[in-house]
Amino acid sequence: MTKTKLHGGVIISYEQHSHAVMELLTYRLRNRVALTHYPHPNSIELHRNHHFIIVLSIDDLVDVVKFYQTLEHTPPLLVHIDTPDVVQQIDYAAEFPEVDIVALEQARLTDKDVTLKISLFREIIEHLETRV
Repeated sequence: MTKTKLHGGVIISYEQHSHAVMELLTYRLRNRVALTHYPHPNSIELHRNHHFIIVLSIDDLVDVVKFYQTLEHTPPLLVHIDTPDVVQQIDYAAEFPEVDIVALEQARLTDKDVTLKISLFREIIEHLETRV
């Protein structure tokens, strides 16, 4: 039985190297995930029926939620990857009620000698595959 390949969107609006970082973070899942990169939330193509959208900043998270609300669509699972200090300050349930958000702590990608959590998405992808 062939599993459905999950489709995700990635908002990459502020860091030139983020595209490469996302490829590294999803390397082990390439046969299970297809990613479309967007320069801004307003570029999201709704017809693609994303299973998840990855954002790398709180500003992009807010903009993605506004984008879906403006169009009266329910957003897919939103994956917010940010530094621990940012993630720990946000009460996602209070700030974004009725929006399914998973927050993942990751070191600032521009720091010297940053260590990426290569298995970062495995649990999320496995959880989403059970829904499809």
